[in-house]
Amino acid sequence: MRTLVMKFGGTSVGSAAHIREVASIVRSREGSRCVVLVSAMAGITNTLFEMAEAARSHDLDRAIRLLGKIEQSQDQGNHRKPSAPNSWYRSVRRVQPTRYG
Repeated sequence: MRTLVMKFGGTSVGSAAHIREVASIVRSREGSRCVVLVSAMAGITNTLFEMAEAARSHDLDRAIRLLGKIEQSQDQGNHRKPSAPNSWYRSVRRVQPTRYG
């Protein structure tokens, strides 16, 4: 059996409706051996790089602000009311900075 690799990202996962369409495409291949790669939503990749740099330089406040920016863009992309202030922070603040390399 051949393996089918499907990659989705950017605008193809940029809204709830688009994500449902991606799920439909993947389900249509049920019974096949599939590998599905989902990359960042539209406009998120650069912010993820900025977050990684902030974390690398131990600037947790900046990393948390950038995480809020991502959450806000997702809230707006899904046309829903933004989450309560600091709702994401309650989860993130439990994460301890880890030094790599």
